[in-house]
Amino acid sequence: YQRRVHGIVIKTFAQAYACTWDTLMDWGWIKGKKRNMMFSWKWIYPMAVVINFCARFAFILPLIPAVADSMNPQLLTTFLIFIELFRRAHWTVFRLENENVNNLEKYRSIDFVPTVEMFESD
Repeated sequence: YQRRVHGIVIKTFAQAYACTWDTLMDWGWIKGKKRNMMFSWKWIYPMAVVINFCARFAFILPLIPAVADSMNPQLLTTFLIFIELFRRAHWTVFRLENENVNNLEKYRSIDFVPTVEMFESD
């Protein structure tokens, strides 16, 4: 029982850290830093944080006895897989938005992409 509690606590801290990292670093929403937003609907950004938080902590559902006892384990697993798939797609949209907004000066744009043949000739 004690190992299970430690595992839950460690997973919770890891998910909280990852959720904070998503928001501040991957999505570039550092407080006080002025940035342009691609979406004109400003409510999308706080909603994205809430959705990311809820989706990251969905792993808690099987640990709740009422949920675990009332649902088929395969159905619950499938549900959690789709939540994670949605969370990753959701994360990607805001990550790409951050890259697009922060690359307006074209610092990370390249005109040349090396091919495999270039490396094989050595």
